[in-house]
Amino acid sequence: MKRQEKNIVENLDEFKEKFRKINSSLEDLIKERDRYIELINSRKEKIEEIENFNFSTFFVDGSMAKFGSKFPNFLYIFRSFSFSPQMNIKIYYYDAFSPLINEDISYFNEKLDIIKIKNKNPSLLDLFYVEEKLRYEFMAKLEVLAGLKSLEYLKEGDVLFMDGSLTHLEGEAPILFNELKKESLDKKITIVGIIENIGSSELGSLGDKEILTNNIGIDEMIFIETPENKKNYSLIFLRTSIDPTPISFDIFFENRNRYKEIASFISFTTPKNGRGVPFFKDLAHQGANLSEKEASLLVKNFLNEKNFEIIFKEKRDLR
Repeated sequence: MKRQEKNIVENLDEFKEKFRKINSSLEDLIKERDRYIELINSRKEKIEEIENFNFSTFFVDGSMAKFGSKFPNFLYIFRSFSFSPQMNIKIYYYDAFSPLINEDISYFNEKLDIIKIKNKNPSLLDLFYVEEKLRYEFMAKLEVLAGLKSLEYLKEGDVLFMDGSLTHLEGEAPILFNELKKESLDKKITIVGIIENIGSSELGSLGDKEILTNNIGIDEMIFIETPENKKNYSLIFLRTSIDPTPISFDIFFENRNRYKEIASFISFTTPKNGRGVPFFKDLAHQGANLSEKEASLLVKNFLNEKNFEIIFKEKRDLR
């Protein structure tokens, strides 16, 4: 006779108590959030419904894939992608980073030396931190390069949409980004950073996403001309679909007078039954996305497959 299996949770009461405490904290946060409703209502604007726009656009996104994990035996592949739905133009940029290359390990060590000033013996966490910083930097540079190339096809009044906050790109790739900003302002082209996951705290310390979720209606927005934490930018929160969580976008302060027009375009190109993100942004994401299969084929075209398997492949990749 088959013996019945027993499943025993030894610390169930302690586990449940943790969730009781978390639930209590969540209730306190919701009560705190309710204090902002009056402020939100006083700043809401209705997004104007427009169906015809007299400008062309480009949408930029980026993606990366990693092989290996043990330092220095890893490799990153980066790809940025930009496309114009009106002009049917697609632009790609590629890059790679691996500490196995002399120039890359030199750059890695240069970043690590900054940490060594504070800590003479860098830890494993320091190595992970530098790797994280470098991958964000390389990705940002490639996306800005795609943006710069896109400007060559755009004219006065057109709009370039970047993935994520412009302040993030400025922080990760300041030299290239300043070139992008100068050229766009000279040509009178507006650059917009579409922020899908809001992480700002302009409306209150609780967090803008937490304050605005379920508190802003479909096709409503809040314009912040001079946000405290985004010098030289304007910031707009908006909800354009049934998803109760809004998105946001930032623009250069010089372009602030176009925020209503930009919000209308985002609303017009966003599926109302979706998660509140413009359809063209999702297409840019699909164009940029490096699937595991595609990245592997790409690498095997340039590297000796046997050497690649020995250095970069791990057991868990076979799961």
